Amino acid sequence: MEPKMTILFTFVPENLDMGKVGGFNALQQQFYQAFSNDLISHLKERFPGQFWQMSITYTTPLDSIDLKEFGTLDSHLWFTSAADIPNWRILGGGDRTKDNRVLFAELLKFWKEKKPALIDWMDKSITAVAAKTNQYNITCGNTEGWGAVGWLDNTETNWDWIKEAAEIAVPLAKKHDNYKYLCSSNFTHPQFKGMWEDVKWHRKITAKIKS
Repeated sequence: MEPKMTILFTFVPENLDMGKVGGFNALQQQFYQAFSNDLISHLKERFPGQFWQMSITYTTPLDSIDLKEFGTLDSHLWFTSAADIPNWRILGGGDRTKDNRVLFAELLKFWKEKKPALIDWMDKSITAVAAKTNQYNITCGNTEGWGAVGWLDNTETNWDWIKEAAEIAVPLAKKHDNYKYLCSSNFTHPQFKGMWEDVKWHRKITAKIKS
């Protein structure tokens, strides 16, 4: 029987003194390291033959974590992590009290003007994940990405920039041989009607992922 991959999620405890090393202080980094590897070690003993890991986001400093017990690494990366893209939280939260046409126009203007810098950030972030996992001879991937973590159907907005984000990021990840699993976005569910119904686009991005 082929081994299975199991994904776990963890959160580093809050602390007021953040931002010194990658956004996390020494106590937080020690907590993450001890908790993740100790837990995975126990699970591997009890359930041999499976790959175990903790999912992380861009906020976890790669240079501070030890992946010796990890079977793979799922790193969540979004363009909204690279810069404060205007209004995406408001638009993604469905606030109907705002003039979403104006807010969306501001977001698209920023996206267009800052795209080269945003792409550079994503490329470097993906490369860093690939390099980190290569040190441990394990695979990596993204089960969450690439434009924003939150977005909704709205008659005054659209999904085009979310789709474009995937079309940019997926080829960046495909450059690395150990990037083995990729998402198209955070929105591949029926409740996201505007994305769900674009079958042609899903087939296109899936073909890129599988190529």
